[in-house]
Amino acid sequence: MATALDMLEWIDAAERALWNVGAFSVAYSRAKVERFQKATNAVAGIAVNGPDKPPVPRIDVDGIWGLQTASAMRVLLMITDPNIPSASPATVQIQYRSGTFAASMERIFAARKQTLPALVSQVAAPPVTDATTEASREAQAAVAAAHEPLTAPAAPEAPAMQPPPDVAPPGPQPPGASGSSPVRIEDQYIFGLRQGTRGNDVPWFSIALGVLASAGVIGWAACPKRQRSRA
Repeated sequence: MATALDMLEWIDAAERALWNVGAFSVAYSRAKVERFQKATNAVAGIAVNGPDKPPVPRIDVDGIWGLQTASAMRVLLMITDPNIPSASPATVQIQYRSGTFAASMERIFAARKQTLPALVSQVAAPPVTDATTEASREAQAAVAAAHEPLTAPAAPEAPAMQPPPDVAPPGPQPPGASGSSPVRIEDQYIFGLRQGTRGNDVPWFSIALGVLASAGVIGWAACPKRQRSRA
């Protein structure tokens, strides 16, 4: 957005560039022309001569006095003649040396410095907001916010209950239970272990040892060699 300072810079840069080209013709200062070109682009798009007139054009920044630069200068000077000022530096020098041209340019520049900055300030001024309208808008927003239903956040869903298993897992098993066959002792089945009542079991192993020992003694006594030794 252009400001009043941008507009003053545009007018001052245009005045200096035009006088330099008029004084030195093709040996003009390209720096002064480039300054005017940059200032023109800073205010481009503003209708400085009224809404029915062409706005300030955007031009190339190259430091060359040509058709674009001369056209932007005519917009600033409110001149409709496409030949004043000319796009040729040599012709501008001829125009500048005429007394009427130089005097007219001085008057135009002075008038533009007084009027154009004020025009830009009006264009760039922000819209004024009615205090009553703004207060009413804020009140309506507050009432709308107060009547908005308060909704609590939805509670998280409880996890679905799983049915109990049909068969309970087996409990602890006694050692050696796998692959064992039941042993019947006194009408009771105990897997992997054989239990009995003390006193009811017969010591068959001890009896067998006794029988073998007795047979050995008897055989030794009946031996013929033993009998001859006694005789």
